[in-house]
Amino acid sequence: MARELKTNTAVMVCVGPFFDKTDGVTPETGLTVANCKITAIAETDDNSAPTIILDNVAGDDATNTLAHITNDDAGYYSLKLTAANLNRLGRFSVAILDAANHCPVFHEFEIITANAYDSKYSTATRSVDVVAISGDTTAANNAESFFDGTGYAGTNNVIPTVTTLTELTAAVADSVPSDGSRPSIAQGVLMLTRLLMEKSVSGTTVTVKKEDGATTSMTFTLNDGTSPTSITRAS
Repeated sequence: MARELKTNTAVMVCVGPFFDKTDGVTPETGLTVANCKITAIAETDDNSAPTIILDNVAGDDATNTLAHITNDDAGYYSLKLTAANLNRLGRFSVAILDAANHCPVFHEFEIITANAYDSKYSTATRSVDVVAISGDTTAANNAESFFDGTGYAGTNNVIPTVTTLTELTAAVADSVPSDGSRPSIAQGVLMLTRLLMEKSVSGTTVTVKKEDGATTSMTFTLNDGTSPTSITRAS
């Protein structure tokens, strides 16, 4: 599995293990790194040819240094890759060769964006840049406007704010529509509440009271004073 590296950022990577060329199993911990030749090749996803980034750089090169890791006895070394080496995205292959002293060492890396790297290996938040929804950039712009509260295609397309929702806890206005008119939601709730809670019946007349239990809010007429089967609003 390729190791991930942060684009355009210098880094020291662990390379190896280096094994003796004769038996292929004995770790090499004291190599003369000047004899090690480093080659790095970057690949792209656009079907173009890979690019050589480092070509037979000596292990003691001042820019791309190679050094044995202190107190290591398994043949591991640290390799410095510069920001210029990693100023790209995609696959990155490294080969370290010294035919006279050690077996070839190969490594595969994946250079990813700074945000992708930091969100995975640090505390950064992964950024998301939505430019299209179902292939439609206008839909993405409309969604952004809708959810940031500015609305789109008119001010009616705005999500209610917390301030708007708190109106549900306010007292309903003392208002019922005239007979034959459609009520608002608030008026309908008030009419049903009063019909259930405050009313008196006299003959075929049903008088619905306000919350004070005395003031008339509405009146209704029953079709029969003894065995009514229907009721009609009168006022």
